[in-house]
Amino acid sequence: MKKKFILILLTVCSSLFAQKKEFFGIVKTDSGRSFLITLEFRLKGLGEFDGRTTLDPFGPYKTITSVNGLFQDSVMIFTELGNLESDIKDTNQQFCFIYTNDLTLNNKGKSQSYEGQYIGYDLNGDTCSIGTIQLSQKEDLSLRKVKKVVKIITERSRDVGDENVKQPDFHETKIKSPTVKRKMLRSDKPMLYHQNVETLKWSSDSVTIYFKDTFDEDGDSVRVEIDDTVIEEFVLSKNGKSFTVSTEKNNVLIRIKAISEGDLAPNTMDVMLIGDDSIFRSSVRLRRDEWTDIILTKPNKR
Repeated sequence: MKKKFILILLTVCSSLFAQKKEFFGIVKTDSGRSFLITLEFRLKGLGEFDGRTTLDPFGPYKTITSVNGLFQDSVMIFTELGNLESDIKDTNQQFCFIYTNDLTLNNKGKSQSYEGQYIGYDLNGDTCSIGTIQLSQKEDLSLRKVKKVVKIITERSRDVGDENVKQPDFHETKIKSPTVKRKMLRSDKPMLYHQNVETLKWSSDSVTIYFKDTFDEDGDSVRVEIDDTVIEEFVLSKNGKSFTVSTEKNNVLIRIKAISEGDLAPNTMDVMLIGDDSIFRSSVRLRRDEWTDIILTKPNKR
């Protein structure tokens, strides 16, 4: 009987982790454009997911992009990784990949949606779009409401298209470009865990490290070591904390250690490394006294 119970429990747990989620919503850029977006993914362990977004699913700019991220009951974050398919024929257009901040659950009457801000980066690491995203689970939306949203977005797109200027697409709309182009360095993992070692090629002689609490501020504390020397120890906050250290050596070891898990375990944070020509962003998930390493290596000069 005990074996049967364990087998049933394992079956239920595995089915929950493989649960498919579908969301439907709107991307609003700060330049005034609005686009429909869908998000589909299957949950894995600890709330991680891999999936895809479809931007402008019923329009001429339909683009399907792979994503990974983290989903919990009240918060969702995700990052677009690369294009899988696009109806855009103009090869000169610049694709823009979404990096969300916390999309938090918002209850309005009987309806629920995840809402928050995003930043779009192109392949050079330049900011190409900023704005907001609102996503609702497909099962919570009536067909009538979906048709209404599609109609509104279609009419807005048609109005902009009638202007005597080239119609801007989300994938080519740019805000003021920074003076320095930075390459986005990507990990093959959705987030960093205990004893993870992430190795990055880093040509800059310094690195600015930025930390922010991923979810609600609950007292998570962190220690940062550079080559076995403690540099900072602090409590994570939504306002973030940053500091700059030298990376003139060929190899620099950055160890991030969880000193506490706060009121809600585990310790979760967003980490960003910024150099002269590179930028790296990831989420970190650690239990108390666990650590993860990032190694910055100098590329071989010819």
